[in-house]
Amino acid sequence: MHSLASKADNGNNRSLDARVLEFLSSGSWMFDLQRDRYSFSEGLMTFLGYEAGYLEADADWEEDNVHPDDYGKLQEAYLEHINGDTRFFECENRLKRRDGSYVWVVSRGVATDRDESGKVMRIVGMIFDISERKQAEVNELRYRLILETIPDAIFLKDRNGKILYVNKQYEAWTRKSALEVVGRKANEVFDHDKAYLELERELENKVWETSLPITIEQDLPRVVVEDRRRAVVTRFPVFEENGEMLAIGYSVTDVTERHNAEQASRASELRFRRLFESAPVALFESDWSAGKALVEELENQGVTDLRRHLIDNPKLIRKRTDVHNILNTNLEAMKIFGYDDNMGRDYMSESDLTEDQRLALIEVLEGFSQGQTRVRYRGTTRRESGGEFPIIRDCELIATDDNDWSQVLVYVQDISIEVEAAAALEAYQLELQSLASQISLAEESERRRIASELHDGTVQRLVLARMGLAKLKASVKSRKMIDQVDDINQLLGSSLKETRSLIFEISPPVLYELGLRAAIEWLADQYRQRSGAAVRISNEIGALNLSEELKIVLFQSVRELFNNIFKHARADEVVIAWHSNPHTVQLTVTDNGCGFDVGTVGTRRSAEGGYGLFAITERLKLLGADIEIQSSPGSTSVQLTAPLCADP
Repeated sequence: MHSLASKADNGNNRSLDARVLEFLSSGSWMFDLQRDRYSFSEGLMTFLGYEAGYLEADADWEEDNVHPDDYGKLQEAYLEHINGDTRFFECENRLKRRDGSYVWVVSRGVATDRDESGKVMRIVGMIFDISERKQAEVNELRYRLILETIPDAIFLKDRNGKILYVNKQYEAWTRKSALEVVGRKANEVFDHDKAYLELERELENKVWETSLPITIEQDLPRVVVEDRRRAVVTRFPVFEENGEMLAIGYSVTDVTERHNAEQASRASELRFRRLFESAPVALFESDWSAGKALVEELENQGVTDLRRHLIDNPKLIRKRTDVHNILNTNLEAMKIFGYDDNMGRDYMSESDLTEDQRLALIEVLEGFSQGQTRVRYRGTTRRESGGEFPIIRDCELIATDDNDWSQVLVYVQDISIEVEAAAALEAYQLELQSLASQISLAEESERRRIASELHDGTVQRLVLARMGLAKLKASVKSRKMIDQVDDINQLLGSSLKETRSLIFEISPPVLYELGLRAAIEWLADQYRQRSGAAVRISNEIGALNLSEELKIVLFQSVRELFNNIFKHARADEVVIAWHSNPHTVQLTVTDNGCGFDVGTVGTRRSAEGGYGLFAITERLKLLGADIEIQSSPGSTSVQLTAPLCADP
């Protein structure tokens, strides 16, 4: 604000302007265009928050104190009047008070003096406070905007049932404009049935009588909305300022989706309940809030290893109710546990836990506390008769919030038959393993017998035959006869060599005399001589405590691997690697050949004759060993893993 010149009100010395302003109004002003100055009455300055007194200001005061958004239209109104376009000056604008706040006013004025050319010399006007009216307009606009933009349909009816007002949502739902319905009764616009009209009159009369709102959920008439819609309708009284009831307001909230969802949920719940009751597996509904509270209490105490703490403090979990409460069970659960009705549910909750049952509950608590939503465990539980039986139990959080343990669905499977079958299968496998071991030993025993007979019989006779030929050669003088003897001796030598090789093939003495490692080295040397490939043995290990049958099968397996490499791999390098730990020994044979499809093991290759990879795999498994094959072009690796015998 520019400088304000205050002039004392000293009676006779008042200016003419001040007298005029005082006469006109306490909120009056005067603008002298020649002097380019404003004059304000004491009342106006007091209204704006300044001290009482007659004040003047230059023309810039207006720009500084009129709201920036209103300054342009104020100037425009001035110019229109000065130019003679309007009979008087009028503008609604905001003026700044001394405290910096703005107040809404209407400025009205008229040109009182003009010179001979008609140029305006002076404008005199008044200012009126219109703050309340403006606030009312703002409030009305705000309320109207709210009514027009909310998703609910809003309309008003007078005492005669005529519609006074409808909002845009009402128009959208009914496809009727305000012009079509305002001033008319609903039954004049819509073809309502008699029952609906009677209900409406009854509810409206009750609102008029009690001046209280009524809210009900109902289907909207099909004559009002084309689609089937469900809504919550509130009928409420609308009062005048004097407290008299003016009209009934309707607020209609579309709850169709919620209603349909609730119906679907109820139908789903009913289906679930039927499935729950008739399911062929034992089902429990349970509340694990007590278990959650226990976990939180222990965490607050600083317990970090929940499982160990609960195991070491059995008094914390002695009954199921210390952890969870059974809410409901199905018929199959009653059948499995041997109860006639749901009374057994209470017994199961209150009975003391076995150690296996307690450990099972601890496992579930640990799983839930770690963020798992489903925990499975195997164990045993008791029937009503007291007998224990094996089960698989799945506990699943079914609440939408994983931190809510109040809704847990428990599935219980009686696996007595499966356990018995598994035990029978294990016994059968042990029997097969024993039989395989006996077969391996019997086979090797027969091999050793045949090898022994070949060594003690055929080999000895071949040696004696060569000795006889040597004596015969010494007594023969004919060159022709000597050549024939040499040919026979050479043939016998070849037969002797092949027989000795056959003995090693059938049952190599080195396996029994020097052990598996030496036998594998012998195989490597034989393959090196046979194929010309480089064979390397790495990772030498100490003595191996293997069963006799495993030594035999491992030796036969490596021999079969060498045969396969020679026949199919076209490899020029083979590496044998040993590894062992206190429980197993691993023997890995790797070649740089062409590789093969591991999926063909047991099909094409086993059909080619010989021991075969499939036979290797089966015999190793029967003896508790394992084989792992990895192959690609340029590399094939076969790892044999066998258990060591326990030290005596």
